[in-house]
Amino acid sequence: MLDPLSIFGVHTITVTIPVQTPRGPTGGTPFTIEGCFVVERSQVVTARTGEHTNTTAQAAIPLDAPTVPEGATVTLPSGRECRVIMIDHADPANLNMPGFRILHLI
Repeated sequence: MLDPLSIFGVHTITVTIPVQTPRGPTGGTPFTIEGCFVVERSQVVTARTGEHTNTTAQAAIPLDAPTVPEGATVTLPSGRECRVIMIDHADPANLNMPGFRILHLI
């Protein structure tokens, strides 16, 4: 079975999930996800609310990567920090490929 991220997954991203403290949210412990494919370009996506939002980057991550929630901060290979606003699940099973998740970032 062809795995597109094994071919194109040449990027590593760093994720920080905010932690709620008595003084408000603060950055948690960062962790890295390898085998990603990052594209820094504008793309209009439709949020669950039906609202159209312009994202500035997208990151395809393996399904077996740790969970990344909406609101997490992602540091891209370019060094730019973004926030996850939406997560899509891609399931190209009809192409005989494994699925992956797409993080939409601003």
